[in-house]
Amino acid sequence: MPRYLKLVLIACGCYAMENVLIERYLSGVSAIVQVALFNTLVMIVSWSVVLAAPKVGMDLSFPHSRAQWLAALACAVLFTCAEIAFISSYNFGAKASVVSQAVVVLPMLAILITSLWDWRLPDWRVIGSLMLFFGGVALLSQIPEAPTPNP
Repeated sequence: MPRYLKLVLIACGCYAMENVLIERYLSGVSAIVQVALFNTLVMIVSWSVVLAAPKVGMDLSFPHSRAQWLAALACAVLFTCAEIAFISSYNFGAKASVVSQAVVVLPMLAILITSLWDWRLPDWRVIGSLMLFFGGVALLSQIPEAPTPNP
């Protein structure tokens, strides 16, 4: 198995666990407070690794152009908005099983955004896939959920 695939699977497992933890324990906590706490901890851990990297021989590359810095800033804003919306869905009653299944739309949205970014129309396969994905999410939202006990 390629290393990148292992890393993607680890990330998926972490995101799945995050879904369950938010649903079970944090759904009553404000989304903005959760994002502030999460990002603070991420910054502490990340900067600890950045500062320790030279000591362990890690080669880090930083943005070097204005476009890269602007892209990094845009990613930070988009990530924060996405996390607030994602966590807020639990405050409005979403269940981890529904949220994790609805996230399958992400690759299709990435393909659509890439097509539009490059000023080219998506082909019929992408359009058909988008219709199937969004139809699936619409059907998924109609499935009644069994109540889960809060610990």
